[in-house]
Amino acid sequence: MGGRDELLVIQKKLFKTDITKGNNRFSIPFRQIVRTDFLNEEEKEKLRARQEIRVQFIDPMLQIGHIVLIQWDMPKDTGNTSSTYALRSTWNYVQKSNGLEIDDVVQLWSFRVDKEACDDAASSNTNKGRLCFALVLVEKAKDEQSIS
Repeated sequence: MGGRDELLVIQKKLFKTDITKGNNRFSIPFRQIVRTDFLNEEEKEKLRARQEIRVQFIDPMLQIGHIVLIQWDMPKDTGNTSSTYALRSTWNYVQKSNGLEIDDVVQLWSFRVDKEACDDAASSNTNKGRLCFALVLVEKAKDEQSIS
């Protein structure tokens, strides 16, 4: 795809909420983000305005598709809100087709590609290209039965 400007966004263990079919989301809590500069200002504004950003996505099996990035603000008991980004729309398919399970360790990487490298080049010229993501499976969850 001719990607560049690769940045590690997050490394995390998958939680039940990431795997539950009814949720259909991969959460990216703000407090766990490694590099906050993976988004440009225009993208941050879109997300704060509750708009979705459709991005190309490479899954751990190297299948290329699309997924939607959203910002989600969750109220906390203290009256403040806690923000998180989430990958939605095709997440259940990604999770199932890659056999992702609770406690698997994954990394989400962002990168940029030129507009010509994308099959839907409806982005602006800011931040040197269109935002894309790649999900890497770092470690499968320990299977208790296979240890014995």
